[in-house]
Amino acid sequence: MAASLEPVLRQKLGDKMKDDYQLALAGAYVRLKEELTQQYRDDLNRFAMQTLAASNATTNALLADLLQTIDTAQSHDLRRVALALSQIEAKRVQDRTQLAAGLQTLAYRTEDELSRTKKVLARVLVEGPAPQIDLPQHPPTDTSDERSKQ
Repeated sequence: MAASLEPVLRQKLGDKMKDDYQLALAGAYVRLKEELTQQYRDDLNRFAMQTLAASNATTNALLADLLQTIDTAQSHDLRRVALALSQIEAKRVQDRTQLAAGLQTLAYRTEDELSRTKKVLARVLVEGPAPQIDLPQHPPTDTSDERSKQ
């Protein structure tokens, strides 16, 4: 009977050991799968954090460049506006100078004409009415340079 039980016992013992090993392997497989899944998640999280940090650094650098570009453009615009205002002021001063010179010329010519009219009137009063008064017909001359030098 021992001889007939031995193969059955060996078979049962082999099946039991096989089941135990399969159970142990299944447990080890589940643990290994969970560890690898956790490691994969940790690696993905680390990669995501590194990517986010790199993205933030790049974004900050681009924003700094944009701010520098805007600042440079504003400085350039301010210089252009200052130059335009300076040119407008120079033109205003030039126009004022020309207007003053023109008014001075007008005043001198008016004074000359008034003086000439006084002389003609005095001569008419002294000599009597003339049959025809010949006034010199000469074109007006620009005396602004001559008078402004005095």
